[in-house]
Amino acid sequence: MTLGNGGFRRLALWCVIASCSLFSSDWAVGEPWKPAGRSNQLLMVAATQNDEFPVPDFSALTPYYEVVRYNYDIAGARLNILLKPKVMNRPAFKIRFYDEDGVQVVNETFLVGVSIFTEVGEPEKAFAYTPSEVIMERVKKVVFLRSKT
Repeated sequence: MTLGNGGFRRLALWCVIASCSLFSSDWAVGEPWKPAGRSNQLLMVAATQNDEFPVPDFSALTPYYEVVRYNYDIAGARLNILLKPKVMNRPAFKIRFYDEDGVQVVNETFLVGVSIFTEVGEPEKAFAYTPSEVIMERVKKVVFLRSKT
């Protein structure tokens, strides 16, 4: 199928309209004909309840950081964490995901975004990459470990 100039313009216009309606904050997800105020559909889809996935074991982090809060962003394949450093010299950390049998489901990833320059007590955001949503459904245990590198 080939598109002439008019067909390409209509397709481009349709894509713009579709993307605007997808990111529109004026419509409810379930009832597109009724305005719902200031809800953001993209955040509603991407935001994930923490109780859907296991609580991470932060015990390796706690000597070095206070874990203020965390949340899973499975659509973005990330585990977001807000931390406050407790000490100046902090090691690197990795994260592992295990299934119900204790088998590691993917290769370990590292905690990213932790700065060695943040002062003690100042909050900083960090994240770790998570497996895909399909694999995360099998995950029963999430563990942070001190990295040797």
